[in-house]
Amino acid sequence: MKININFIDECSKGEYGTCQITNRDTINIEISRALNQDQSQFFVTLLHELLHAWLFVMKANDIKISIGREHKWIYSVQAVVFEALKLLNKKAKYAKNTPRKK
Repeated sequence: MKININFIDECSKGEYGTCQITNRDTINIEISRALNQDQSQFFVTLLHELLHAWLFVMKANDIKISIGREHKWIYSVQAVVFEALKLLNKKAKYAKNTPRKK
């Protein structure tokens, strides 16, 4: 599986980022430059879209999950990861950021 990450001016529907399967071997992630100028927001968006990609791979291997449960799971993982980042640097701006919702 190949994952392409592209930085674009704006996503088509105003999202912070998108994740799409383009064929059976490729996933494309797009990150909006306009909405992710802040470093902490960029980190949240990148993690969020990478988690979507991971779930796409799981779904391709017969894991069943609804889109609602997918986002609930992604938000919970984001919260754990950003809490764990505090262990690396208690003063890091991004460690204090709360996960965003789309």
